Amino acid sequence: MHLGDEFKKFEEFEEESLQFKRRLRERLDIEYLSFYERLQRYLGLDYITFACFYGLSLFLIHLAAALIEENSTSFSIVHDFSYFLAIMNAIGLFLLLTATDKLREFIVNLISITNNRDVDIVDKYLGVLEQRFLGTRTFYFGMLFGIINCSIALVLGVNYLSNEQYWLLASFLFQVFAIGFIGGITVNQTTIIVGMIKNISFKEDFHLRYFYPDRCAGTLIIGNILLIFSLHFIAIGIFIFFFLQLFDWTFLHTDPINPYTRALHVFWRIFPFLMAGIIFFLPAKRISKILMEYKLFEQLKIKRKLDHIRQKVIQKSDEGVKVKDEIEVLDTHYQKLLKIEEELEKLNNWPYNLRYRTTFLSIFLPVLIGAVLEISEELISKFLTLLLH
Repeated sequence: MHLGDEFKKFEEFEEESLQFKRRLRERLDIEYLSFYERLQRYLGLDYITFACFYGLSLFLIHLAAALIEENSTSFSIVHDFSYFLAIMNAIGLFLLLTATDKLREFIVNLISITNNRDVDIVDKYLGVLEQRFLGTRTFYFGMLFGIINCSIALVLGVNYLSNEQYWLLASFLFQVFAIGFIGGITVNQTTIIVGMIKNISFKEDFHLRYFYPDRCAGTLIIGNILLIFSLHFIAIGIFIFFFLQLFDWTFLHTDPINPYTRALHVFWRIFPFLMAGIIFFLPAKRISKILMEYKLFEQLKIKRKLDHIRQKVIQKSDEGVKVKDEIEVLDTHYQKLLKIEEELEKLNNWPYNLRYRTTFLSIFLPVLIGAVLEISEELISKFLTLLLH
């Protein structure tokens, strides 16, 4: 086969791959929509407008509850910081919508990069998406985290209950449940992604190639989805931290303070950041081990070939001028192998390139350190207060 024919065949293959990805993405965007995406498309709103509409609706409900209560005013929900729940829900919904879209994109890329277009294999991936995401499992995760959120709020103490402001209490708990429900769906999506990564066979399904432009042997698509979900948890975690910090929780001001209540308050503030770190590092650890093994294996192959060519050149050199052309050919191969060796040396040992690593660490570390310092200062202050009294 001539070189031109090889290039033509390669271009045809790439065009077929692109068309396959487009058809699969279109199919997912039509047939595999969550209930909240169906509502968003039914209303004809983009992600930001839909999230703002949702948040505004929750705020108006909470405002109406404040106006209904006899011993409350509209300013009270601003003063006690409960209005912030509507903002958290709006941001949470926006992040959930974008995360769901990225989940579908990940599945398309995962199927595409395996170069396996077998109908059964494609249906297997889509079956996982339909069963674990579009099925009742999503509601179970949402309900679970929603109930946990409400339980924690009641354990920490909601002043509306002690003040007998039941309309405000109902509105407050509904919003707390809603943000937990959104978080539960996101956690479920994360488990789907981690499960898919865990079940990938890097010998049968995923063919690693050192010449991929991502310098991750083709695994950057995995790093991309893990980075996105990690950043989503950090983003919503920042808002949760501030709300838990600033809302006036009744049982955090009792004397003496229940240590379990205090521990729960601290844990729930750092939980999203812990999730972000786990999502970024834990699933990638298996990929990292595979990449290191692959890199070492390929480097050993290259070194054996280089050593073989060196031995050949030494042998040919003893034969004189007659084999000068052969030595030049061997030298050309030798230089090519050296370039391949350089490329292998640049190969990342994790499914993240430098930009992904610096992006995550530059956001994660300052936020985590800031949260830890804030909590430490608070705990030390409480401890000294108790000690002096």
